[in-house]
Order: sequence, then C-alpha cells, then structure tokens
Amino acid sequence: EGADANNYVQTNGSGTLIRPVADTDVTYPVGNSSYNPAVLNNDGGTADFYSIRVRDELLENGSSGTQVDEYGVNRTWEINEQTSGGSNIDVTLAWDTSDEIGTTGSDYVQANYNSGEWNTLVSGAPTTLLGLNSLTSSNNSNLGEYVIFEDRSPLTDSYICNENGALDVTGTVSTTENYHAG
Repeated sequence: EGADANNYVQTNGSGTLIRPVADTDVTYPVGNSSYNPAVLNNDGGTADFYSIRVRDELLENGSSGTQVDEYGVNRTWEINEQTSGGSNIDVTLAWDTSDEIGTTGSDYVQANYNSGEWNTLVSGAPTTLLGLNSLTSSNNSNLGEYVIFEDRSPLTDSYICNENGALDVTGTVSTTENYHAG
C-alpha cells in the first residue's frame, strides 16, 4: 500500500512482480530507476497470474537492437502471463516526463512488439494516473514488450521518406534508417 515515486517494487534485474488478474483493475507498483506503474484488467478473459518487469531502455526490436534515443519514453514494460491463452488484457502504462527522450509532442502511441514488429495498440494524448502520464490499450491478447512512443517516432510511422526527401508510400519499411518528413 502507499506506492509512489519513493515507494515501489524495483525491477532492476530479471525479477518480476506477479499478481493475479481477473475482471478488475490491478495496479502493479513497479519501476526501475523511477516509478512506472502499470494497471492490468483481464476484461472478460480467463483469470490468470501476470508478471511485469520494467527496463530502463527503449530498443528498436523490443528486447534487442539499437537504443532509441528520440521520440519515446525510455522504458520497456515486459508483461507475461503464467498460462498462455485466454487473455483479453487492458493495459495502462504510466511514466513521468523525465523518463521521455527527445519528445516534444502531445500525442503518444502505446505499442507492443510482436512477430518482429511494433504494433500500435492505442494513440492519443496521455491521461493522468497517480500523477503521471498514462495511456491505456484494450483487448490485448499478445503479451511481451510494451512501450510508449511519440506519435511521430520512426518506429511507428506508416510512411518513410527516401534519401532525397520525397515521401515514399508504395514501399514497406524494411530497415531501421531514420528518414523523417520535413
């Protein structure tokens, strides 16, 4: 009880906080170097035990690749369930503005790394949870790495610019080069 920026479960190694989650909000008072709580609700899904760990990094490929150094929150929430299947998880992630790296916007994306790519779960202006910024996505069945990007992050863009600055909408993003529209 009484979790806050000075009183939370620090997941600074491989350990996780495991709690039972059914059809009600369950707060995970976790973080690593700062307080980054998560709230899970297995809305209509099968009750199960879920684990969460927070890493102080934002990597291109979820748990590997280059550190992203702009347009995001420098945190990764690893969320897993004890028994696979039956999840219908609502996920709320919370962060402080001091956890952001190179962000200047007001719209953010909550994304999940699945099948080799980031999948946008929800986008928009953050709400407030426990005095922190937060975003909530609903009906998640794919667990693993969850992150927050600014809506203009190269990792969430649907379109890229070629090396001459022309917008290229016919191809697919197959590299991690940072082409930005001007």
